[in-house]
Amino acid sequence: MQEYQRTPAVADGLPWQPGQSRDAEDATRRPRPSSFRDYRSYLRMMVRHLKHTTPTFTFRSFSGRAGFSSPAVLKNVVEGRRNISIAAIVKVGRGLDLNADEIREFDALVRYSLAENEEVRALQLERLKAGAAADPIEVLAREQYTIYDRWYLLPLLEVIGLPDFREDHAWIAAKFRRSVTPAQISSAITFLLESHLVERSQSGHLRRVNTKVTTPARLNVLSVRRYNREVAEMGLEALDSLPPRLRHLSSCSVRLSRTQYEMVEKLLEEFRHRLLHLVEDTPSSSAGPQEQQEVHNLGFALYPVTVPVDASGGNR
Repeated sequence: MQEYQRTPAVADGLPWQPGQSRDAEDATRRPRPSSFRDYRSYLRMMVRHLKHTTPTFTFRSFSGRAGFSSPAVLKNVVEGRRNISIAAIVKVGRGLDLNADEIREFDALVRYSLAENEEVRALQLERLKAGAAADPIEVLAREQYTIYDRWYLLPLLEVIGLPDFREDHAWIAAKFRRSVTPAQISSAITFLLESHLVERSQSGHLRRVNTKVTTPARLNVLSVRRYNREVAEMGLEALDSLPPRLRHLSSCSVRLSRTQYEMVEKLLEEFRHRLLHLVEDTPSSSAGPQEQQEVHNLGFALYPVTVPVDASGGNR
């Protein structure tokens, strides 16, 4: 089956939200597939966003990540000379570093755009509406990546969402197992407000702007690598300092080809997103009256422990 096919150029679809102008759209804001009726319009906006926020993004780099042999696949699709097939949806999503939610929405958008009868279009339309109505996992803009510079910023977002949260810097600092000062908490809250990750309600209370945030897949940024190293170190600390009932660490070794590696990577990404939705969408009243919520870290690590060896015994 072809992964893409020739098709006549078509007129742009309109964004889902009435009155929203593509020309006025902020290129720093990551577009959502469920906000569009035509996948080509979404791809144009996504390419514009990636070129603005990711200097290394090119049509050629997209093809390399996606696994297309031609470096001009996305360019031809965006310009209306090619059409995406159903079989190519996942590859396009991989090339654009879409997360699991975005891939599901993009799948619905492509199927909606290519539907040959009203019954199929109506079904995909419902999928798009469901995606637009869901509380999204927001992909951080590049200028927000500094949230990874300090290990306590992301946990602080969760602390702000605790039922018993108090905007008392000393109280917040005391909540953390690792040492953090009230002054650092004060500075962190200012940063979160200025980064539009938290806001104040009409009554003046802190609240999160979006309950779930992430970065694009396979992001290679120093601050993110440093943060992941901190998370790994905190896991080691938990192994030594916490009783088994308060922490869970497990691992396994498994043989994987590159294709299988990418499959496992995708499963982990999907699980992470499903977990975020599950935790946020479960009513807090489902917890027993004596139970108290605390902020936890959950980390994943997948890496090779062997290397290819050629017939002569040397590394390839």
